[in-house]
Amino acid sequence: MTARPAIALRGLAAIAAAALLHPAACELLTDFSPNRRDAAGDADGRDGADPDAAIRCPASPPPCPMGMEYVPCGAFLMGSDPGEGESPDEEPEHVVFVSAFCIDRTEVTNGDYAGCVAEGRCEPPRSRASATRPDYFGVPEYAEFPVLHVDWGQASAFCEWRGKALPTEAEWEKAARGGCEIAEPETCGPEDERPFPWGDAWPTCDLANHAVAGCTGDADRVGARPTGAGPYGTLDMTGNVSEWTRDRYSAGAYAACAPSCADPSGPASGTTRVIRGGTWNYVASNLRLANRSDLDPGFFGPQVGFRCAAPIR
Repeated sequence: MTARPAIALRGLAAIAAAALLHPAACELLTDFSPNRRDAAGDADGRDGADPDAAIRCPASPPPCPMGMEYVPCGAFLMGSDPGEGESPDEEPEHVVFVSAFCIDRTEVTNGDYAGCVAEGRCEPPRSRASATRPDYFGVPEYAEFPVLHVDWGQASAFCEWRGKALPTEAEWEKAARGGCEIAEPETCGPEDERPFPWGDAWPTCDLANHAVAGCTGDADRVGARPTGAGPYGTLDMTGNVSEWTRDRYSAGAYAACAPSCADPSGPASGTTRVIRGGTWNYVASNLRLANRSDLDPGFFGPQVGFRCAAPIR
């Protein structure tokens, strides 16, 4: 996994008001979830959903399970305008409506994953080391550090063990960037184009663990940088380790969703899986939330971890 060259950010062009409207109605349910998952861990199917279709919104949001944060239903801006990002696979910038869900506050830790291994539900990481530590997984000192060297299948199995699933790419980006309700007005506009979880400020080691002097040069304890929290309270959404998502990768996936769609689940076919969020060896310009990468699902390494998402019961 290599960092892409940086390209300067540019402002969001004006978006037609018609593309900013919320869906006509939200189903008010007491038991609802994002798109159904099948036995293979995939969603039930849509590359780009009808933006007028109802998204699932609770009448009274119930509390998320311990260690998770609530992400409300509604619209957010996903992707980048032409020339704004590091690759055309971030284009076009588009409005996505997402049903409410919960997502892990932090990346899954060594201690969390060890519990799944102990119960025989997860395979051990493919390596016990981190980038600079020969002994890492299974060492008490690093129990609160992100688990590494797990492939896509291992990450999916852990989430299933917890009664959760890997987040879709859209769920991940909304949790990291925040919806259009965060800043006035409530419709989507330039004010909602936050490039980092904390806003517009350029990354420092106090905000994200990345490849500059003074950071760690390896994975760090999860949640060690609360000043870098996202708008819903999630931590380490960029920096520390990149994270597996559920979606298959396609460079042209966003075109199927533009100008807007609801609860997209990614391409129906593809050989690689999307990873999101910069890692500890990325330079600051590569930590932008819209940055997309993909890996073979069998890949494992010291820069990649994951977190889980959950339906609301």
